[in-house]
Parts: sequence; structure tokens; C-alpha cells
Amino acid sequence: MTPVSKNSGPSMITSTLLADRERLHRSREPSTDKNWFLFQLSASADHRIDVGCFSVWAGQSKDRPRRELRKPRVVYPIPCIRMLQDTYERPLVVDDDDSLLIWVLLGGVALITEDMAREVFPEDCEPHEVGRVASRPGFIGVDGLPKAALRRAPTPKVRVEVLLRDKRRCRLCGRSADEDVHAHLESHHGIPWGGGHSGLTLPENLFTLCKTCHIGLPKSYLELLDALDARPWPRGDAARASYFEEVGYYREAIAIQLRPAQTRNRRDERC
Repeated sequence: MTPVSKNSGPSMITSTLLADRERLHRSREPSTDKNWFLFQLSASADHRIDVGCFSVWAGQSKDRPRRELRKPRVVYPIPCIRMLQDTYERPLVVDDDDSLLIWVLLGGVALITEDMAREVFPEDCEPHEVGRVASRPGFIGVDGLPKAALRRAPTPKVRVEVLLRDKRRCRLCGRSADEDVHAHLESHHGIPWGGGHSGLTLPENLFTLCKTCHIGLPKSYLELLDALDARPWPRGDAARASYFEEVGYYREAIAIQLRPAQTRNRRDERC
């Protein structure tokens, strides 16, 4: 992400000015003589910032397993605005330093010119290897992920984390090894590992199944995700709520980064 200069912190940009600039850039009409990408800045509950974009298939990686490669896709800005303002919110129009700063501070969806996107996110604009997890739409760039996430077998630590999350029970039939000595529990990928599906070995993509259910799995992984209530594409109000929740986490993460170093150090000492 583009670093924010020292002069662009909360002391220099009041909440009123920030709101005014946001309304300005969100209401602007994008120029039709430029190429536009659709990007999103969000974060997880642990304040891990994520840069996402509307992308297109760009081939497969050379190394095994041959995971999918993705790159940003040029979009038609006006249809994007109409679609997004009905589902999430009207995107910011980012084509200069001022609009870029507002977007970096606030996050969310933005239409950004291709030239600016390639300057700010050069690696994301080139074909890059991605993976997927259940319960989360879209793709995850594998750069920066722990090596264990790219291996097929989960580490003992991850397996225990998944077992405890699932209360040591099969997610399909409910059998527990604590109650049934014949219930051998295993960790199974929701989205198949590697290859054409690009599934990752992360807790979000692993589910506890007993050996019996594991053997009898449906051929389609989508049927399994339906049975687990783990489809990665929330719709309607659920999708909108998830979007604003992730944007809220992003703003918290930015606020922490902009906090003066001394304040951050005192907070760390208290923790």
C-alpha cells in the first residue's frame, strides 16, 4: 500500500474535511477517455489489510500445484457505479493525489485509473498467483501467506485449531470422538487444494469431518459447501453487512498506523 505522509494524519485532516472530500470524490463522474480498474481496500478483524480488485483469469502458475493466475480487468465505470451503489456503496473516483489520499484513509471500493493503479499497486496489476478459501468470496494472493497454507496437509497446530473451532465434532453428522470411539475425525478442504480450484490450507478452508462422511463426500465441492453452510458468496443484506464490517476494520487499522509512535508504544506496554 502507498505510505501516507506525515503531513496527512488526523491532525492535518479533520473529520469534517475528510467527509467533505469523500462526498466530492464519491459523487464525481469518471472520465470516459481513461481506463479504469475496480479495487477495494478492506481488512480482517485482526487488522490485516487486504487489497482486492475485480480481476480476470491470466493463466496458471508454472510450479505445482498449478494454481490460478489473476490480473486486474479494465471495467466500464458507469455500469460499475450503478451496480455498486445498489449493493454496497457508490465507489470513490480515484484519479489524482487528493482522491488517492481520501481512499487510503477510508478504504472501501474505488474506481482507480489504470495508470495510477499500476503506480500504486504494481505487483497486484501483474499476473499473480492466487488461492481461495471457503466462506470468503474472491481470491487471495499467495505472496505473504505462510508456507503451511500452500501445502496440502495441515500442520498439527492448524488441525487442532480447526478441531477446537468445530468443537471436536463432524460438521456433517455431528459425531464426536469423545462420544463414539469409531468416529475418526479428519480435516478436509472446503475448496479443493491447489490445482484448478486453488484451495488453500488455512483454517477458513478446513472443516472437521468423520472418516465415514469423508469417504461419502459428494463429487461437487459446491454441494459440500452447501451442506456445511459455507458458500463463499454472501448475498443481499449479508453481503452488504460483511462489506461495511471489513471497511470498518480497515479504518481501525489505518487509525492505528497513523497513531503517533509514542502513543503506540505506550499502548503496547500496557498490553
